[in-house]
Amino acid sequence: MQLDIRTGHAQTVDKVLGWVDADGTAKAGETFCDAGCGVGSLSLPLAQRGAQVSASDISASMVEEAAKR
Repeated sequence: MQLDIRTGHAQTVDKVLGWVDADGTAKAGETFCDAGCGVGSLSLPLAQRGAQVSASDISASMVEEAAKR
């Protein structure tokens, strides 16, 4: 079950990154909100592409891990 969830999550992240790569919004420094950011699987690649990212999660330990990454 967890493998299915991870696989689905990775596919979603890849899809979103494909969109922002195609339209250039991240590179242009656009602002994104990642609610439920977890460990930053989407937030961090967006920021690395140049986007301004606001990320939050209900789990303090997830936010802590994202901050470390």
